[in-house]
Amino acid sequence: AERERQERERAERERASQAAREQEAAERMRREAVEREQEAERQRAREAQRAREQEQEELREVQRAIEREKAAEENARLELQGLVSSKLQVMMDDFIRRTDDEFEMYQGKQQKLEDNSGRIGERVAELEREKGKLLVIEEHLGQAQAQMEGWMAARQSRDRPVEELVGYSDALSRQLFKCTSEDKAIEDALFALDKALGSETVDCKRYLQLVAKYSKQQFFVKELANKIVAKRRQLKVF
Repeated sequence: AERERQERERAERERASQAAREQEAAERMRREAVEREQEAERQRAREAQRAREQEQEELREVQRAIEREKAAEENARLELQGLVSSKLQVMMDDFIRRTDDEFEMYQGKQQKLEDNSGRIGERVAELEREKGKLLVIEEHLGQAQAQMEGWMAARQSRDRPVEELVGYSDALSRQLFKCTSEDKAIEDALFALDKALGSETVDCKRYLQLVAKYSKQQFFVKELANKIVAKRRQLKVF
């Protein structure tokens, strides 16, 4: 019985020892499993970190590529802007030059028109002065014209020239009649020139040349008529 008890105790101790060894082995296996799990977790964490780092590096590379593309686009934009600005500057300079030339040309034309207007104004003033003299001549010519019309009515002839139908009391009357006819003809010519200038049939330069020519001729005719009238008054013909 004692040996059986000892055997049982020894068997129990062995079972206990075996159980303790098994428990220790199980605990060791559990710790190893935990360590492996932790190591696997750390490995996954490292791999995830490397994946994140690789992803970040790829993102940084994409960002650098985007920045390089933006820089290239900005350089192209600046280059295009420079070309456009240069072209616009050339066009603007050419436009300003042509505008200045046209302005100077128009200014020159305006100055010529102002000069011509001044000369025309002077001519009008001169004609106004001559108008007073012509009124005196017209007064005396009225009587001569009435006398001429009477002679024409009395003779009633249309085949003979008017100059032959008019009777002159003296040489001064004949010369005065000739001056008056020439003055009226010049006046008609100046009136026709005014109409031609208004309808742009004649240019301003040609108009001024002809006006100056006929006005000078008319001036001498009127001066001669004035002298004839003065001479007739001196002779007390009127």
